[in-house]
Amino acid sequence: MDRQLMRVKLEDFNLDETYLELFEEYELKTFGDFIQMDVDDVSKKDAISLVEAILKMDEEFDEEDKDILKSIKRGEEDPFQVLESLLDSMSKADHSEDEDEDEEEAPKKKKKKRPIDDGETPKKKKRPVD
Repeated sequence: MDRQLMRVKLEDFNLDETYLELFEEYELKTFGDFIQMDVDDVSKKDAISLVEAILKMDEEFDEEDKDILKSIKRGEEDPFQVLESLLDSMSKADHSEDEDEDEEEAPKKKKKKRPIDDGETPKKKKRPVD
């Protein structure tokens, strides 16, 4: 995730109006707000909905995603832990991509090649210091 993704508005993810209202309730406007939210302030019902929203943000809502939701609804998984885990993994992905970008943007230093002293090439004389 890059810095631009952090600024993407949550409404741009083509999610159901229910999720958008939930985001508004928690004053989450951008993707960056979402991945940095405090899970302790969320009700259990909302935690489940937020997990569902995260899973549906991905273009492929597959069987694995459905299984995660089913296990939460059956009480096999704690919705707060799943939510925190998803937010944490998205945040770590964001930081690692930022580091990758920084490495790409940093100019690489070129090493200066020193001439080989073959004994025949006259060396430059040093200027006397006043």
